[in-house]
Amino acid sequence: MKYLMIVVLTTLSISAAAGEFSFKPHRPFLSQQTEYISAALATPTAMSECMVDTGARFSIGKDSVFGHLEKIGQTPGGGISNMNLMTDLVQTDISVGDWKIPQAVVGRSHRIPYECLIGNDFFIGRAFTINFKTNRISEEESSAIVTRPLDVYLSDRGGHFGFAVQIAKYSTNSIFDTGSSHTVIDQKIVDLNPADFKFVKDLSATDGNGQKIKVSLYQLKSFQFGTVELKNIQVLTLDLSPLTEKISGVHVVFGLDIIQNFKWSFDTKSKTWSHETP
Repeated sequence: MKYLMIVVLTTLSISAAAGEFSFKPHRPFLSQQTEYISAALATPTAMSECMVDTGARFSIGKDSVFGHLEKIGQTPGGGISNMNLMTDLVQTDISVGDWKIPQAVVGRSHRIPYECLIGNDFFIGRAFTINFKTNRISEEESSAIVTRPLDVYLSDRGGHFGFAVQIAKYSTNSIFDTGSSHTVIDQKIVDLNPADFKFVKDLSATDGNGQKIKVSLYQLKSFQFGTVELKNIQVLTLDLSPLTEKISGVHVVFGLDIIQNFKWSFDTKSKTWSHETP
């Protein structure tokens, strides 16, 4: 793996058009681990390949994508590094495949680690399925007989979504983040349950501002969600207090290392979710 990416940005437009779009998994050479996924985002003037990031409150791009647009405001930005930074807001039509948001308010920042991010302005307010077998995200209702409660966290300029997880004997909540290459657990959970974690090594990662941060790699005895229990998996740990201060009770960033192995259905309107093996 060339590097680790953890993206949790902190804006929102709701759209109602149905449809789907294809995404592209990106993996290091000879690896089965998906590092990130991308899709084509279109504006009236250009088409850009962007990271699909359900950990981002809103879609955001660098000057190469949104630099020609007039600034209409600012919003507090930044990720789990808790940097006190502002993100410029601009307005334009955006679309991904069949999904369109006319006159969307999006972010512009040079700090993001990719040219652009497709954020939760496309996902909040929709029912959709993420299928890693077909590499498609489709706006459709879940066919699952059993669904589970979905937590949807809205703020004045955005939102996140996630669900309950079980870390050994400890229950907590997560956010579902396709912008994070690995699942991240709050270091406080490790400190409270040291017998359930085996330290492997310290690593360097990149946060949502493109800043280098220190993380630790642990082996976790048991990680459960829905009907799934994963044993002796590797997870990253980090002080997630900047995240938990914004979203109380969330101590897990649910990343692509687990996400890529399942087909997911979410309804952020009725607040339900389900999963199955593709």
